[in-house]
Amino acid sequence: MKKLQLLLIHLLSFIFVVTLLQDVYLNAQSASALSVSELKSAIFLIRQYNIHLSEDQSLCNNDTVPSSFFNCQIVNGIYHVTTIKISIGNIPTGSPDPSLAYLDFPELINFEINNPPLPIAPPISMLNILTLIKNMPNLAVITIAYDTTVSYIPLDFGITLPKCPLDQVANFFNNTAIRIVHISGYSIETLGIDSSLNLPIIDNMALEISPKQIQTWTFTKQSFPKLQSITLQSTGTAVCHVVINSQDIKEVILRTSDAGYNLKFENPNYVTQFQLHGKDSTINPINLALYTSLQDVIFFNTSLSQFPFSSFPTNLEHLAIKNSLLTQIPTTLAIPKDFFMLDLTGNLLGGTIPLSLWNNVVGGNVNFEDNPSLQGSIPDSWCDKQLYLKNTAISHMPDCFWCFVGQEGFFSIPQSLSKPTNLDCSVKFDRDINPSINGMATITGKGFGFMGRASNFSIVVPNSKIAVAYPTIGPPEVVTLIFFNYTGQTKIVDATISFNEYAMTSPTKFSITLVYNPFIQHRVIIGSGLNNITCAISLPQTSGRINCTTLKNILNGAYDITVENDFTSFKLSSILIKHDYPLVNSVQITSTPQLLTLYGNFGPTTNTLSVTLNNTLGCTILSRSTNIIECSFASTLLPGPASLQVTVQGYTVSWNDLVNIPFPSTINLKQKCIDDTSNCYGHGQCNDLGVCVCETNYVDNCRYNNNPNVTFIQNNTRPVATFELDGYQFFFDMVSIQELGIDGEIVKELVVDQWNVTDNSSGGLTSLDYQLVINTTTHPNLQLTNVSTLIEYSNQDRQVAFGDSMLTVGANSIKVGVNITGWKYESILSHLRIVFSTVVNNEQSILSCDDGSVPTFEEMFGGGDSYLRVIKNNTQFYGRFLSYSYSDGRKSYSKNELISTTPIPTLPHSSLALIGVHVGGQCSSCLLDPDFSALVVNNEQPDCSTSSSSNTWKIIVGVVVGGAVLIAFSIAAIVYVRDNNRLRLRFKGAKSIIMKKLGGNNKNTSQQFTIEIWFDDDDDSSLS
Repeated sequence: MKKLQLLLIHLLSFIFVVTLLQDVYLNAQSASALSVSELKSAIFLIRQYNIHLSEDQSLCNNDTVPSSFFNCQIVNGIYHVTTIKISIGNIPTGSPDPSLAYLDFPELINFEINNPPLPIAPPISMLNILTLIKNMPNLAVITIAYDTTVSYIPLDFGITLPKCPLDQVANFFNNTAIRIVHISGYSIETLGIDSSLNLPIIDNMALEISPKQIQTWTFTKQSFPKLQSITLQSTGTAVCHVVINSQDIKEVILRTSDAGYNLKFENPNYVTQFQLHGKDSTINPINLALYTSLQDVIFFNTSLSQFPFSSFPTNLEHLAIKNSLLTQIPTTLAIPKDFFMLDLTGNLLGGTIPLSLWNNVVGGNVNFEDNPSLQGSIPDSWCDKQLYLKNTAISHMPDCFWCFVGQEGFFSIPQSLSKPTNLDCSVKFDRDINPSINGMATITGKGFGFMGRASNFSIVVPNSKIAVAYPTIGPPEVVTLIFFNYTGQTKIVDATISFNEYAMTSPTKFSITLVYNPFIQHRVIIGSGLNNITCAISLPQTSGRINCTTLKNILNGAYDITVENDFTSFKLSSILIKHDYPLVNSVQITSTPQLLTLYGNFGPTTNTLSVTLNNTLGCTILSRSTNIIECSFASTLLPGPASLQVTVQGYTVSWNDLVNIPFPSTINLKQKCIDDTSNCYGHGQCNDLGVCVCETNYVDNCRYNNNPNVTFIQNNTRPVATFELDGYQFFFDMVSIQELGIDGEIVKELVVDQWNVTDNSSGGLTSLDYQLVINTTTHPNLQLTNVSTLIEYSNQDRQVAFGDSMLTVGANSIKVGVNITGWKYESILSHLRIVFSTVVNNEQSILSCDDGSVPTFEEMFGGGDSYLRVIKNNTQFYGRFLSYSYSDGRKSYSKNELISTTPIPTLPHSSLALIGVHVGGQCSSCLLDPDFSALVVNNEQPDCSTSSSSNTWKIIVGVVVGGAVLIAFSIAAIVYVRDNNRLRLRFKGAKSIIMKKLGGNNKNTSQQFTIEIWFDDDDDSSLS
């Protein structure tokens, strides 16, 4: 029994020992394991920074990754992480828990993150690790370098880290991607901010500091390229230097409760706002007039005893000099009208307020509180200001303030004043009806107070201007407004005008879609420059559209469309109105029957259409298409130029230089030629068409023979037709291309002075091709325009094709041709005129059988060819300009004219003449072909008794201007109406244009010239 008891005792003892050992083992094992929360925090760091460590308890004291480890120890019997060293990995290890609120390391002493530039982005790329460093009571050292995810310093960073006070930022987060720095707690004593820093992203900085030693902090654009705002709040005793050397730092706020700052702006004209506190503070430069962008400035508790400028900074709106030493307000300051707030609270101001300084300022905020020596009286004109005068010696306040006592916060009255009796607190409005624009009515008057009780309006300017919400469309309506304890009534009407779109339904009708109030009267005005056209509104009006009609057609051009009422207006500027039709390129006329064929653009065939001549003669439409109209006249038309009117869908366009009616077949043209030319002056015969058919080498109605002695002068720089004879040179020079408007005004002009020349001469023909160089910078709309001129000369007679005609060009003649393509026109109403120049005599005469009375320029009845004559000695330089051109391959009338003459000071009795050749119609292809010849003049008195007076040679040097003009364009030309049988164009400077007979013995005839342009019905009298 004893043995059994002894055995039982030994067994129980064994079990006790085993249990005790097991408990010891389990306790020891538990002491070397991290808590679930701490392990979870470690795994978060492993995954966020790609560290290849085990994600379990074995991560502690694991040296398999030497650059990264977690050092764990037993602290107070519990296993904790005490040191963390992390270096970035480049292979992802998993996704960290995004819901983790903070890192749970209660015994962590040293935390180090030392990352090179990240080879790969961390899983949570927007996470700032500083936001998770909280509640670590033993954390003494934090080292974070090159972690680009640290983009800002959290405002509460460090508050729950009692053993890690932020007392210095030696390198101020240098080379980090930090964007915002906000640090509070006044623990920072030292800041390392100088030009060596590189913080490329930081844009905002706010620090609470406590410097005990003088330091200099320099902010440069190179170190802080994006920094715009700096705020320093100091409780320290040291006066530190702040240097701003960046054009991008716009806002600087330096506050202190003790010493101050020495603030210096290297570029003062860029800063927009700054505050400077402290008795010991200084600013450099002190003259705020240099701060041209400054809008808001505050000096607080400073030693300023006078204003820091003699004239207001240009853009200053708010100025506060508070709790300082100012004694007076300079009376010479001119306060700008946009200045809003002046706060001089708590200074030593005395005397009176210089009220006149605010003469140009409406409204605003003025604070003179706590200046007990400030005296004076406030006028009624200051009722528009929020005025603060508590603790001053002001002796009078106007009723507008006393009426609203109780609207605290908007003004203050000196305590020494008592409320007067018999106050005038009435509400008055400046106008009976107030317009509401875009749902808001601005109402002016008096007695409005400083704040409104009603929810439908707000104070814009105290006592004098309010904004009332009123979106109602309708007639004027009475509204009741409550101002504190006072009530006023006035009328409001919606006067909003807002365009949506407009349409031109005809040349005189507009339809405008807009937002407006049809219950009030509106007006529509179509304006171009100084010319305004009223557009009468059709009734009744609707709420979304206005239809109006003008009394005359609206021509092509840029216009302003204005809709207005008695309160406001709305204008659409530079609206381009462009009509594509009616456009006439060319006109064809046949005599039997009298048919008119128009080529151009006449719009859709469904449009209404009419054609007239001279605004009276209707042309009956026979057929029409978009591009061709055929019509006929019931009666015979009078010969000569006529104006043409084409009306499409109510829109009429008139051309004055496009139609020339030929002589009717009833006139004996052959007999007329015999009568006019004395039967071709004996050197030819008149044919049935009334044209002289001359003997060889005779030209000018067979009057003169070619002069074989003239010399052609070749010009290798510009197209100038030049003859030389006995030392005298006759030239004919192309000057410019003009685009003329409906009234003959110059719409656009291209001076032709730069050319490239190609010599294509061969055999006995001199051929020079000139290509114009156009400056597309000064003429951007002529980029596709080409201008070329061809000058040819030969001492042999030759035939030259011109359209479907053949022209005879005599020997020793110059032919000039102009080719223009791609001209861009301003409107369908303009056309081209090519301008040439030559030198002429102020007074000229030639021998003549008709008593010598021949004008210098003469256009024969019927609008025939034009001629230019210049006589020198016995030589007449002679030029012919055809009366027609080819428009898109069709013969069309072309007008020639003398534009002007200008006396030449260096050449007595001579002038520079400008001659214009109009291109008939706005064509896509136009041809013009004049010619020049050289003839001999007889100085003997001619025998006028016979029809064949050719006793002696008359040498005339014929200068034949043969020009082929090809012009691409798409507008109409102007045709001048001729209602007389003869039109004579005279030099303005000529006192006498009548020709004089020159006796054979007259010694002065060698110095005289004759120039004559006349029009002749030759074989081109029919334009068909």
